[in-house]
Amino acid sequence: MQEFSSRLRELLELAERTPDFHEVEITFFIRLQEGGESYYLRLMSDSDSARTSRQACLTSDGEQGQWF
Repeated sequence: MQEFSSRLRELLELAERTPDFHEVEITFFIRLQEGGESYYLRLMSDSDSARTSRQACLTSDGEQGQWF
């Protein structure tokens, strides 16, 4: 799952480098084991954001999600 998280962060960074970038939101959800296990990742960024660092968090069922 770390590979998915890493690739999605790359996409987010690519979007931020696009000329006239304004906003990006990436939502990724995968279910495994006939739906018994699932992972959710949400990344958001906008041109007005003052955040200097961002952490991606891939969460599974039963864990609290992290918002960025």
